[in-house]
Amino acid sequence: TDGDGADVVIEATGAPTVARSAFEVVAVGGRISIVGVSEQELRVNMRLFTSKELDVYGSRATLDFPGAIALSRRYESKVMRLVSHRFALSDTQQALRYALDEPQSVVKTVIDVT
Repeated sequence: TDGDGADVVIEATGAPTVARSAFEVVAVGGRISIVGVSEQELRVNMRLFTSKELDVYGSRATLDFPGAIALSRRYESKVMRLVSHRFALSDTQQALRYALDEPQSVVKTVIDVT
């Protein structure tokens, strides 16, 4: 972002350290969506809210991960058809660039971390 920060940051890990970093990397006037599930406390410098004029959103999330996995397994062939591109972890930058440059051809990009 050349130091400008991201317009939108989605925190999906539930890890407080990652959620905290979202407030640091988001642009002035940006939006943060917190969808990660956690019982842990999140401490954030309140000045970031006002100095960056942020919009922060929470999301109702289900804790039915076993049910979601079972559903994905039951419809695996349909779920896998959503994956339009795969990249190795070492090609993450290329994957992100491709998704940004070719949004019309990307349905779901998977970065394989194995």
